[in-house]
Formats: sequence, C-alpha cells, structure tokens
Amino acid sequence: MADRLLDVAEHPDLSPTVVQRPLRGILLVLLSLMSFSCSDCCAKYLSASLPSIEIAWLRYAAFTLLATIAVIASGRAPVTRRPGLACFRGLAMFGSAIFFIMALGRMPIADATATSFSSPLIITLLAILVLGEKIPPWRWVMLGLGVVGMLLIVRPGTSAFNPAAIFALLCAFSWATGAVITRKMHEAEIPLTLLFYTAVAGFAVSTVLLPYVWQPPTWQQWAIGTTMGCCTTLAHWLVIRAHRHAGASVLAPFSYTQLLWSTLFGMALFGTVPGATTLLGAGIIIATGLYGYFREHRAGRPVSASV
Repeated sequence: MADRLLDVAEHPDLSPTVVQRPLRGILLVLLSLMSFSCSDCCAKYLSASLPSIEIAWLRYAAFTLLATIAVIASGRAPVTRRPGLACFRGLAMFGSAIFFIMALGRMPIADATATSFSSPLIITLLAILVLGEKIPPWRWVMLGLGVVGMLLIVRPGTSAFNPAAIFALLCAFSWATGAVITRKMHEAEIPLTLLFYTAVAGFAVSTVLLPYVWQPPTWQQWAIGTTMGCCTTLAHWLVIRAHRHAGASVLAPFSYTQLLWSTLFGMALFGTVPGATTLLGAGIIIATGLYGYFREHRAGRPVSASV
C-alpha cells in the first residue's frame, strides 16, 4: 500500500497542472469502487459486534498511519493553500463513511449501496450551484429519471421502506459534497495532501467520539479493521487521482458499477441478494448516467461537461 501512495509524490503528472484524461479518470474510479466495496464488506462484518464509531475509528487509524508514512517517505510537507476547505472535505468524507457504516448495520450491503447511488444526482446539482457548471435541457430529463430510480430503491411511504435508507441518503449527500470540493481544489493541491487531510480529519473526529462507545476488539477484529483501512486508503487515493483527469460529473455515472461488486460480495459473504425493485431502480439510474456520457461522447463535446 505504501508504495502505491508514494506514487503520488514521484510522478510528474500529479503536479498542480491539470490534464484532462477522461478515460484514465474513469479507470481509476472503477478501481476505487472495487476497493470501497472490499472495505464495506469488512465494515458490514464488524457492524454485527462493534459500534459504528469504533468501526470508523479502526478504518481511519489505518488510513492515517498509511497516509503519514507516505507523506514522510515523499519528503513533502502536507501543506495546503486552503486548509479550511481541505478539512471540510475530510469531514464530508468522514460523514459519508460513518453514515454508510450505520446503514450497513441495518440493511443488506447491496441495498445500502443502491440507495447511496443518489450521490451522482446530488453531485450534479452541487456542481451547478457551487462550481457553476452548465447542463443542457435534456440532462434535466435524465436527472428526473434518476430521481424516479432513487424512489424505486428507497420506496418511501411503503411497507418496504427501510428507515436505515436515511443513513444511506445522508452518506450520499456527504460523499457528493466531498467530491465537489475535490474538483474545486484540484488545481491547487497535490493528491497526497488531500489524502492526508481526509485521513487526519476522520481520525480526529472518531478519536474524540471513541471513548463513549469503546469495546476492546479481538485480534480478528483488529485484522479486519486494518484490512478495511488499507482498502479505504487505496480507494480515496484513486478517487483523488481520478478527479484530476476528469470532472466530477463525468465520473459520476461510473460509480454505479459499485452495485456489481456489492451484490457479488453480498451474495458470497452474507448470502443476500437485492430485490427486483431495488435492481430496477438502480438500473434506471445507471442507464440515465451512461446515456448522458455516451451522448456527449458521440456529439464530440468535451467529456468534462456536466451530467
């Protein structure tokens, strides 16, 4: 893991100069989602016996240790021009992690992942409001269809509604906030700095809360928690690099592939399968996102355009 993180400091293409390489950004996001799914499986397993805050602390302890090793080995001080914004991004990512862990403890991993798919919709809206990105009228139609898909997954007001879906939606909002901040900061920061701030912010908050919920972990829980932290570190680093090659709204549609990993891992490790309505809703959201990407590609427009 450490040598992967050191790559941030050693490669010239990670300098503050931004080069749009959308296909590279997409590949990095796909790899990050597999890593996130592995981390989620670890959190799902631990949620049966440990409090959510403690699980988050285990994740961020390993995350912070690896990020610190990478900073020391790189010889670069993790100095940012906008420390307040970097810390806020870290808190947003921590919020995403803790809300998702809370959801995992109360619903199947694939269902929690499908519910969190609302984050690309939120990313698009925040990109418009915060980053000033413009979108054509047909994309509003795609957004509307995406909302329909989200409602099919969550099914509010019905007997199938799981209150834990609220945690997954809060996770989506926190993640979207962090993703938009990442795009806003990418011209002035190197990935290693953002990675370090993300780790430290989450570790600091979870450490403050930890004494109120602490339960001594077994050696097996320590091992699973360490694995979870390694997967999380790799995933965050890949996300940061991806956003240096493509816009947040370009990468958003490909986040849906995480449902594939979550479904496969859920079936193999926990014996759970998402329901037909959940898959239908997820399918609608995936279709709208991919349609938007390929329409822009065929039209010859810059792929960094908003979803």
